[in-house]
Amino acid sequence: MSDLYQIKSEHLQVEISSLGAQVMSIKDKEGLEYLWQGDPQFWAERFLVLFPYVARMSEGGYTYKGKTYHMDLHGFAKDTIFQVIKQEENKIVFFMEDSPVTRTQFPFEFGFEITYEVLEAKLWITYQVQNRGMEKMYFGIGGHPGFRVPLHDDEKFTDYMIQFPLDKSMTQIELNEEHFRTGKTFPYDFPANGQLHLTHELFDDDAINLTDLSHKLSLSLKNGKEIIRMEFPDVDYLGIWHTQRKKPNFVCIEPLASLPSRCDRIEDFSTHDNLIGLEQQETYLNRWNIEVVK
Repeated sequence: MSDLYQIKSEHLQVEISSLGAQVMSIKDKEGLEYLWQGDPQFWAERFLVLFPYVARMSEGGYTYKGKTYHMDLHGFAKDTIFQVIKQEENKIVFFMEDSPVTRTQFPFEFGFEITYEVLEAKLWITYQVQNRGMEKMYFGIGGHPGFRVPLHDDEKFTDYMIQFPLDKSMTQIELNEEHFRTGKTFPYDFPANGQLHLTHELFDDDAINLTDLSHKLSLSLKNGKEIIRMEFPDVDYLGIWHTQRKKPNFVCIEPLASLPSRCDRIEDFSTHDNLIGLEQQETYLNRWNIEVVK
């Protein structure tokens, strides 16, 4: 049975479920909700933690040391009840570790802490993964928050844009129709002003996956008013997504440290081209933030 926890500052109130350590609500001091609240017609989730894999595996599995393992979309953390090991008014730490259940999908010994901390108008998210085993551990990780677009009844989805820094050209990673990587990349084509204007048609072919990142952006109205700012210095990839060929009122902006499998290939974790490789007894740290702009 999952529990719901709250942390807050003068500017923000955040609720997190122990199931998947998933953030369920981000409200400002006036009570305005910024996080998508889930709808099974489009996407039932709100802010997934992706671990120990991001997105899809070919045939739902991978190999390691000659053995085949199977894992669901986005890994098993989202389906795990996390323990709360520390809680303060503005901070909470969730924890999970390997078990006989996880080892049927992922043959590594690990500890995984997720810290949520509210400082003024920022929600800081910290992922800390410890390799407790005696061999190198391979994994993927990422955040999958969905933001309400539009925020207000008198606005439209198309009134919004994602503003990237002007001095950065990013690269798009091509996915095939089954949402696996083809191995091809190409310069991402958006105007020199760095503005990606949101339309539902952008996502007809599923997610936009980018690399060569600026590591910061804002979700804004077309008039330039910023709604959300994000900084994600510790990742190499960014996903932008909403449900394919539908018109939901949200957009996901996803800092990702790894990518889906390559097409027509059951990946071997030890030779995977972008997983994190963590040596025995070492710890991986990834910290990023979401800021509500008033």
